[in-house]
Amino acid sequence: MKKLLFVFGLLLALAGGLFLVRPSVQNVSADHDVKYCHPENGGKYPFTLSDNNSSGSFVYSGDCVKGHGSSAEDDYKQCISDWCVSNNPVSDQCLNISGIQSTVPAGDYQNNDKECFPKTQVCADDSAINYGGTDGIFNPATEVANHDLCVYSQKDVCANIDGVQSTVPDGDYQSEGNCLPKTHVCTDPEATNYDSNVDATEVADSSVCTYAGVTPTPTNTPSNGGGSNDGGDGLGCATHDCSGNHVGGGSSSSSQPIQAVLGASTMAGTGTFENTVMDFMLVAGIVVLALGAKKYAKESK
Repeated sequence: MKKLLFVFGLLLALAGGLFLVRPSVQNVSADHDVKYCHPENGGKYPFTLSDNNSSGSFVYSGDCVKGHGSSAEDDYKQCISDWCVSNNPVSDQCLNISGIQSTVPAGDYQNNDKECFPKTQVCADDSAINYGGTDGIFNPATEVANHDLCVYSQKDVCANIDGVQSTVPDGDYQSEGNCLPKTHVCTDPEATNYDSNVDATEVADSSVCTYAGVTPTPTNTPSNGGGSNDGGDGLGCATHDCSGNHVGGGSSSSSQPIQAVLGASTMAGTGTFENTVMDFMLVAGIVVLALGAKKYAKESK
C-alpha cells in the first residue's frame, strides 16, 4: 500500500511540474467571442486584431499563439497578419503596399507576385531616337507614354551650308534642300524698277529703287596709281582721253606714255619725231652754209 501511495504521489508531482513549466499559450480567438482582422493602413503589418467589426474588417479564426519576449510578440503579430492576408475575402492586389489594395493604383502595374510598382515613363513616339526607353520597345503594361521625354535628331535643311541648319537662315530661301540668298527688289510703285509680285525668293529693299529724272550717283573708277584724265565723272577712258595716264604710279618722266594708236608702241612719240626732223634740217643748213662760205673765200683770192 505504501508503494502504491508513493507512485501515485510521484505521478501527481510530475503532472504538477509539467503544468508549471509549459509555455503560456493563448488562443487569440478565445479572448473574446469574436475577433476581427483589422486593416492597419500605414502600419508595420497589413492587419492587426480588433474587437470591432469596422470597415474592411473580417472575422479572424486563426490559431496564432503568443509567446514570451519581444521577439515572440513580433512573431505573434506577424502570424496574425499573414493569416488575415491569406484569408482576406477582398483580394489584395498589391501585397507590397500597406493596407488592402482592391485594385492596382493608377500609374502602377502588377507583377506576377502581386506586387505593384510605378510604371516607367518613356517616349512612345517611334519617330524619336529614344523611342521605348533603354530597350527601344514601348510596353504599355509596365510603361507610360510621356511625349516631353522624346528626343529627335536635328534635320539639316541647308545641305549647301556647313554645319546643321535646323531652320532656313534669315534672308535665305530653300530650294531642293539648299538655302540661297533672296534677291533684293524694289516694292515702291513710284520707282521705275517697281516689282509688283514679290515671291518667296525675293525680299523688299528700298535701297535698290530707281526713279525717273534722278541721275544715279556715279562711282569713281579707282585710279591705277598714276595721274588720271577720266574726267572725274566715272565714265572712264571710253569718253575721255586717257593717253596721258601712266601705269604703275610715279612721275610722268619715269614712265612711258600709253599709246592710243594701234602699232604706235614701236615708234617714238609724235613730238619727238618732229624735233628730230627739225634738228636734221638745221644741221644740213649749217653744213651747206659752211660749204658756200668756203667756196666764196677761194673765189675772192
